[in-house]
Amino acid sequence: MNGIEAGRQLRKLAPQSKIIFVTQESSAEVVQEALSLGSCVWKASAEYDLLAAVESVISGKCFVSTA
Repeated sequence: MNGIEAGRQLRKLAPQSKIIFVTQESSAEVVQEALSLGSCVWKASAEYDLLAAVESVISGKCFVSTA
């Protein structure tokens, strides 16, 4: 199971859960799917963006990495 499929399953089991994908994937299709399930942080900028992503998701906002 990949991360997107895991996110889909998690969304079914616990719809209120907050999901942040940490990825190096850049294809529009995968990024769009990740954003539909949660927020997206690129691995290359995770050390800078991860805390901001967590804060955004906790407050109910979507986050997209600056990279």
